[in-house]
Amino acid sequence: MLVVSPDRDMGVSQWKPASENDLKEAVDRRLEYIRKEIDELLPKMNHD
Repeated sequence: MLVVSPDRDMGVSQWKPASENDLKEAVDRRLEYIRKEIDELLPKMNHD
């Protein structure tokens, strides 16, 4: 898996292998987003 590194050269993104830490952060962000979605959806479903 590749991620865009912050280094930008002439407007072109430099691609580098994702470190384990980058992957963990991306997964954590995704999980946080999904939890938020679920928290918003559950109350609506329970009202039916």
